[in-house]
Amino acid sequence: MDKKGMNSGKTILLVMEEGLELMLNPELQEIPELMILHPTNREELTRTLKIQKQVSLILVGTSTLLENNTQILSWIREEKPTIPMIVLTWYLTAETLQLAARMGCQELIQLPVDQELIRLMIQKYHP
Repeated sequence: MDKKGMNSGKTILLVMEEGLELMLNPELQEIPELMILHPTNREELTRTLKIQKQVSLILVGTSTLLENNTQILSWIREEKPTIPMIVLTWYLTAETLQLAARMGCQELIQLPVDQELIRLMIQKYHP
């Protein structure tokens, strides 16, 4: 786990499959409030969400968003039901849009991420 963002006020938590953060513009990776997490299990994710009391936005990066790999979204919603969640994925269809909405996601953005779009989303959901 990258500790950047720990205890620095409000935090943007980036929960991603290993390697997907490379799709983010390097400038965006330098956002001081950004904390990158590659959870390997529910306990690690839950522990981080409990420690990080000031999380104000959660970005979830996944190669695909299908019924069988939405477990992380469920875990996040159980721990932080009201925090805005944006999913970044390679695979964007009407089905994934519906699934993201059912999982409580505010936005679904297709990778690779446009720098300006992600900046606007962060401004919108991370006051």
